Amino acid sequence: MKLEELFLRKEELPIRRETDFVVPIYPALLREDIQLDSQIAHRVFAQVAQEYLLDLGKYTETMQDEKKKEYYQQMLRRDATVVPDKNGEQTFRGWQDLVRTSDTGFATVLAQGPSSGGSLYYNEKDRECAQKFIFSPLVLFSEEKFLAYSSKKINFSGAQVQAYGYHNIDTFPQALFLRNWAMLYLNSALRELEMQGKL
Repeated sequence: MKLEELFLRKEELPIRRETDFVVPIYPALLREDIQLDSQIAHRVFAQVAQEYLLDLGKYTETMQDEKKKEYYQQMLRRDATVVPDKNGEQTFRGWQDLVRTSDTGFATVLAQGPSSGGSLYYNEKDRECAQKFIFSPLVLFSEEKFLAYSSKKINFSGAQVQAYGYHNIDTFPQALFLRNWAMLYLNSALRELEMQGKL
């Protein structure tokens, strides 16, 4: 598959029941013989904040619950500035860009804060991450894309993949932000891997 076809797209990664989603990881990004720039996740954070506001606005327009809709509209009117701090981390509406990376530079943790906010994590020893079975409608991939992301060949529609696990995601806004952050991060990491000729 071409690079652009491997990129994750929002419409392929639906958020179900307000907080439930899957973000598969392309297998080449987890190889031991690569080296990724450990700052990728930090660099896409401001773009994630911009896209989050647009996506939350679209979602809010479709809401039927008027009380919840008003609450989300108030959220959208709050300050949308991404503020860097003295440690080089960024903050957006109280969420920070806390990132941990592996020795190869792959982001193993994307967290919105040390004690509040949700997080995504990758741990190859955690079944939630290492042996996630995905299929439509959990992930809306073509058959070819299911095969490309698969870590184990299967005989029916879907794939066993490596994926980010998640923790402490309580609201749709948290889920939306983290899903978008992981997606933009992984797409940027794929682009870097292709530039290195290791895709």
